[in-house]
Amino acid sequence: MVLIESPVSRSVFCVELLIDYLYMAGIFEGDPYQYRINRPGTVNKENWSLVTPVSLEGLLKDNICKEIKAMVRSAGRFNNLQ
Repeated sequence: MVLIESPVSRSVFCVELLIDYLYMAGIFEGDPYQYRINRPGTVNKENWSLVTPVSLEGLLKDNICKEIKAMVRSAGRFNNLQ
């Protein structure tokens, strides 16, 4: 899975979209295309915006936060992660 392998890459930066993690956690369901933050060739107020179906407080309680922390820690990207 790309989300697990990319943090281990030799690149200086590793940027993943929160959408990908939320989809992996089952918080987003259905067709992933509906969660695109940008639709090329269109100009409207929905481009570059996304409302998540869970609050920040709810997300912090979700197990996906522990999984993301474990992936980052195991990749050695941020050893002081608390």
